Amino acid sequence: MKDPVSSVGAPRLWNRDFVLICLVGLMTAVVMQLLSATLSVYVNHLGGTASFAGLLGTGFAVCAGVMRLVSGRFSDTHGRRLTMVAGAAIFAAGLLASGLVPDLTALFFFRCLQGIGFAMVSTAAAAAVADVTPRSRIGEGLGFFGLGQSLAMAFGPALGLAIVAGKNDRGMFYLCTLAVVVSLGLAMVSTYERRRKAESSATAARTGTVAVASAPDAPVYKGVWKVVEKAALPASLLQFVVCLAISSLIAFAGFYAVQSGFAEGGLFFTLEAAFMFVARLFAGKVFDRRGPLAVLVPGFFVTVCSFLLLSMIPGEAAFLVSGALFGISLGMTGPSMNALAVRHAPRDRFGASSALFFLSTDVGIGLGAVIWGFVLDAGGFPRMFLGAAGMTLVAVGLSFWTVRASKPVVPAVLAPESTLLDTFDP
Repeated sequence: MKDPVSSVGAPRLWNRDFVLICLVGLMTAVVMQLLSATLSVYVNHLGGTASFAGLLGTGFAVCAGVMRLVSGRFSDTHGRRLTMVAGAAIFAAGLLASGLVPDLTALFFFRCLQGIGFAMVSTAAAAAVADVTPRSRIGEGLGFFGLGQSLAMAFGPALGLAIVAGKNDRGMFYLCTLAVVVSLGLAMVSTYERRRKAESSATAARTGTVAVASAPDAPVYKGVWKVVEKAALPASLLQFVVCLAISSLIAFAGFYAVQSGFAEGGLFFTLEAAFMFVARLFAGKVFDRRGPLAVLVPGFFVTVCSFLLLSMIPGEAAFLVSGALFGISLGMTGPSMNALAVRHAPRDRFGASSALFFLSTDVGIGLGAVIWGFVLDAGGFPRMFLGAAGMTLVAVGLSFWTVRASKPVVPAVLAPESTLLDTFDP
């Protein structure tokens, strides 16, 4: 099933499956952005501390991390669609239970359940996008897939803050449940794997050949390498360090706005989303044409500027400008690190690659939320943001090693204009 080629010779990016999978990513991103911005406020409503809010992030990250490894391998062997559907069902159950039982202890358990479901959906969706994206446009394709994040940020956090400000906490969880149910339905509609297998069988019947799952000289994976892809290790380590830094804003930007009494605090997330959208329109193309460092290094320096502005200049205006800068940085660096993690992976290991990359994301954000929660309790917001700026500078240096350490292991038989789906046989 070849991806049509445009009149100028470039493989076409947009197709039915690409759109459906992007929509799955969008709906789950809406939920995660809404909850990330509001959970610390909700915990405060229930009498909890910032440290406990960070602990919720750790529970989510640990459960999501374990499930990343399991679901990545499972999606490689049993299919992306099944993994997305099962994960969405678990995710929805955890959200619904959180709305029905407003208790801090129960919330920790339900947050862990949400982590399991979210890990399954997002890992399989990222692998599915890689399946149907032309390899020569992998940066651009994952950039558009990541636009779901910016669209979610445009209204998810602002809506969530409005809900918790009105003390309608249960309504927040019910709304999130509905969004995840929608993503479950979208995942069920995506049937490219079934069509691919049917076409492979039809081709084999016409030609009298027998399809094989892998090449005779394909590597044999043992131990932890069954669920972890070596080619994704450098980019995943970089992602972990970056997430340690940005978790300070992800977990506590909404709390900072509420505590500071900003009248338009929700506008931070709208500006973040708008500028992320703009950045992702060009960052993927720059990645594909000029290489990862042309995107990563400038993006990380923009992140540093965002944190320094927050740490040194109090006030709502600085907060909103920082949101715009943060959006630019996320739009440049997020999809680029994701593309760097999967572009050199073997064709039948996209699930394992995505699992490792998003595992580093979950662990970095979860661990960072705890660290910055204690820093916030002990030293306030300025010290927390200044520490995050220093952590981002570490990522700048690490990015050079990451690019050098990434090794291409893509089989030579995969032509540059082919889609990853052309050679994927679940």
